[in-house]
Amino acid sequence: MLNADCALALELAQAMYGLAAGQAREVPGGTVGYTFSIDGAFFLKLYDTRLAITGRCTQRLTEQLRVLDWMRHTPMGERICYPIKTSEGTFTFRRENIIGVMFNLIPGRALGFSKEYTPEECQWLAQTVKILHGLEVGPVRELCPQERFENGFFETLPGLMERTAGRHPESFGRLMKENQSMVQARMDCVLSLAGQIQGMGLRFVLCHTDIHGGNIMKTPQGRLYLVDWENMMLAPREADLYWFSERADADLFCRGANAQALAYYRMRRDLEDIFEFCQSLVNGEYSEEERRTVYGHMERILGHLRNMRA
Repeated sequence: MLNADCALALELAQAMYGLAAGQAREVPGGTVGYTFSIDGAFFLKLYDTRLAITGRCTQRLTEQLRVLDWMRHTPMGERICYPIKTSEGTFTFRRENIIGVMFNLIPGRALGFSKEYTPEECQWLAQTVKILHGLEVGPVRELCPQERFENGFFETLPGLMERTAGRHPESFGRLMKENQSMVQARMDCVLSLAGQIQGMGLRFVLCHTDIHGGNIMKTPQGRLYLVDWENMMLAPREADLYWFSERADADLFCRGANAQALAYYRMRRDLEDIFEFCQSLVNGEYSEEERRTVYGHMERILGHLRNMRA
């Protein structure tokens, strides 16, 4: 694992950005990369290329950061963080197994995964999604990854689940084995839905694709920001809306949304999370404490996938 300490963060801030920073503080809560506050003004994010999940998050990172920089000058500009260029004028840097990027710091805390949004937060979020999906992306269209409805990881997921089951506690292994046929059925459903959706000619818009309480920051003054844009893409708007489709106030976000597309993205996200957790477990990327947390996540995701209505 990356030796993600504050001394390293300060060293990289100086070497890559020319910042003679005096203080670095690790920011907890992220599941992808190590994050630090630098002098209370900058947010440094470090990815470890040896981890399985890093490839997906950094494959188009430079292009996505250029899009995020462009968004500063759109109606989304006051609702997002933005990347800071290095001393060499790039949006990312590389040192050995580290890929790094720096942003302006949003002071405050994430709303969190389990918190119920207030009516004001719901209204802000609904308006933010509407503004995002309404952006005219012509100037950056070529930079944006585009939804291809590709699900190549399905080929290896069943075998990966078997390998995971055989290397971990009996109770967890039993959970994996008991759900293999269900997971296969869900994969078949997702592939069928992908074919249907591609024939519908749905309009593609700029999507964040990972909108949840962990990616919504709230300042002490009550201002909200949508952060963590590494999975943005051009896709049907349902790639964002599925996050809200099972909420009591779903109509606030999903009115007029395509039901098949919502089901596709709900199921695909759960399957992708299972795949990435299994891959990391097989690779031995977690500490004992982290593994126990992942076991809980996997049980929750499998339960959600099992009870989901297509």
